[in-house]
Amino acid sequence: MEDKIRKPNQLHQQAIDYVNAEAQADLLDQLRSDLTEEEKTIVRRGRNVSTGGSGAKDRTAYQYSTAFEALLGYLYLAEEEARLKELFGLMRQYYQEQK
Repeated sequence: MEDKIRKPNQLHQQAIDYVNAEAQADLLDQLRSDLTEEEKTIVRRGRNVSTGGSGAKDRTAYQYSTAFEALLGYLYLAEEEARLKELFGLMRQYYQEQK
């Protein structure tokens, strides 16, 4: 990601690349081997939550996206700031490797 000032529409389009069910499911897949057993349990529980209908094209991606969000929410509520920073660092590294 470049450090240039962008127009609002450009920022919105770039955000969409990161904040959608498929992208979040992909991130979770990339992080899976770096998760602790407790975090993997949170992911399983988050994935299995009944969410009703979704706008996602792929229901499986939506379930894993929900699991990803559950993990981040759990770490935030548990005040695991260092762990969150570590995982965000891994996510950033993953996106940099993709480009």
